[in-house]
Amino acid sequence: MLSSEKWLRLSKQSIDAIVLEKVYIEGELRQRHMVTTSKKTHSYHSLIKNSSDIIALINGEGIVTYVSPSITPITGYTAEEIVGCYVNFLVHPDDLDTVQQMLGEIGQSPGESLLAEYRLRCKDGSWRWFEGSGTNLLYVPGVEAIVGNFRDISERKLAPHSHWSEMSESEHFVQFYESDVFLLDSLSGFIGTGLSAGDACVVIATKAHRERLEERLKADGLDPIAAQARGQYIPQDAAENLSKFMVDGLPDAGRFFEVIGGIITQAGEGRLRVRAFGEMVALLWEEGNQAGAVLLEELWNELASTYSFSLFCAYPMHGFGREAHGAPFCEIGTRHTRVIPAESYNALASPDERLRAITLLQQKAASLQAEILERKKLERQKDEFISMASHELKTPVTSLKGFLGLLQRRLATHADEKELHYLARMDTQVQKLTKLINDLLDLSKMQTGQLVYREERFELDALVQEIVENIQGTTQTHRVLLEGQTLAEAFGDQDRIGQVLINLLNNAIKYSPQADRVMVRVTKDQNKALVSVQDFGIGIAKEHQHMIFERFYQVTDAAEKTYPGLGIGLYISSEIVKRHGGQMWVESEKDEGATFHVTLPLYQEEKRQASLSHGDVRV
Repeated sequence: MLSSEKWLRLSKQSIDAIVLEKVYIEGELRQRHMVTTSKKTHSYHSLIKNSSDIIALINGEGIVTYVSPSITPITGYTAEEIVGCYVNFLVHPDDLDTVQQMLGEIGQSPGESLLAEYRLRCKDGSWRWFEGSGTNLLYVPGVEAIVGNFRDISERKLAPHSHWSEMSESEHFVQFYESDVFLLDSLSGFIGTGLSAGDACVVIATKAHRERLEERLKADGLDPIAAQARGQYIPQDAAENLSKFMVDGLPDAGRFFEVIGGIITQAGEGRLRVRAFGEMVALLWEEGNQAGAVLLEELWNELASTYSFSLFCAYPMHGFGREAHGAPFCEIGTRHTRVIPAESYNALASPDERLRAITLLQQKAASLQAEILERKKLERQKDEFISMASHELKTPVTSLKGFLGLLQRRLATHADEKELHYLARMDTQVQKLTKLINDLLDLSKMQTGQLVYREERFELDALVQEIVENIQGTTQTHRVLLEGQTLAEAFGDQDRIGQVLINLLNNAIKYSPQADRVMVRVTKDQNKALVSVQDFGIGIAKEHQHMIFERFYQVTDAAEKTYPGLGIGLYISSEIVKRHGGQMWVESEKDEGATFHVTLPLYQEEKRQASLSHGDVRV
């Protein structure tokens, strides 16, 4: 590829040649050109005919009066098809303003030359990127045109960054990858080029990726151990660093700047440039913490405004498989100066294939955006219906429950056993309906941010003991066994945490019909409590485990079709736990039972004082 300086010299030579070319084809050799030998004229003519750059003349009205034959192999159009057309008829709609502004400025200043990048449509409907210069020679007799000289830069524009040495000092880019091999190809190029150039290189990654990266560096003739010894190569564990600044499920800005800013500062001592690879965002995304990943990207960008370094982040593509990931995916893209696509794109050999792929992706993106907007509208309408229906159902069900209780009391002394049995079954069904309505109301309030959480101190052990005893009183099929204690207080909404435990225990009993026990374990780890509910039932297959906490999700497994439900219990429980600054997850194997884990922050005096001025919390 020609450097800018060389290409501008070629452009100037081509402009001189265009003057002679125009005279040549018009057969109007003027006296001022007679000093040019026929050999030189022929040389310029050959330059025009054989140049890979496209050269065009545009008159004062913006009409193309001449274009060189090199346009045909690039765009598919013949010169004859272009001459006589307005200059902007092939320009991409998004680039029209750029081209018109450039031509307008050139037209106002004789001899003025400007450079711009824009897309032109090819005959097959695809688009190519061009870098073009325009020079105002409207005043030159025999030319009387704006001379355009432009070349195809599609491959450079659309290809991923392959020359790591050309990166700017503050570039922040993201790599999407389908296999570790593709990631390590990019990462080893990024870090290897930096080490060779004397840059400081920080790698905050998983142990597996650090080890494989160092193997690649050694294979390329570099010595990462020696580089680490002299402070040039700084490997760090992603999970360990992440744990140092995460607070209540989100990265804390102050701690992040202290931890990561300290690493960048250390790396930059005595070195002009710093390169950093961070895999912490990918770990958050893998955990389902998309909000945390996007926030961490923002913090990286804020850090870059204070420290000068280039940053490389990476995400595996399998983490973007659901519609709900669309908005965070777009946010990630906008927070980077460069996006490197996955290897399936890079496997396309020619610029034509890549341009068609980009065009197809743009069409799909537009279609997906319209579909997402429509689904959001339907989702909003569904939420409104759920809210209205649950409120409307609550009143008659409450009345039904009241009259049923009155009837049970009146018939208790003289009704026969069968009548009382039927009334008891009715009461059970009304209780189920009441719970369903309450869940729908909670769901509606969560979606609108109206669910109230009361903050108070309570003994976690006492709450767990109470819930276990209450559940044990309602089941004759299972023994609910409790192990461990925290001997500590929690801080939050006791009733809501109890709601979570009730849901987990009911599910444990429901999905283990062949078992006879459920285990509840309570432990403490520093400032957090861990409550685990284990059943010995049908279990959950791996492919369902990352989705069971989503709204209305139900496992589509033939073995589980006999278990009814709306699929909102785990969603509500998970949201309650998140609002308390905790986490909820499951460990399970198919046909081997399941263990649901809940972590909750324990009572801290400073947290209580901070919340006293806020009272009830709405989320």
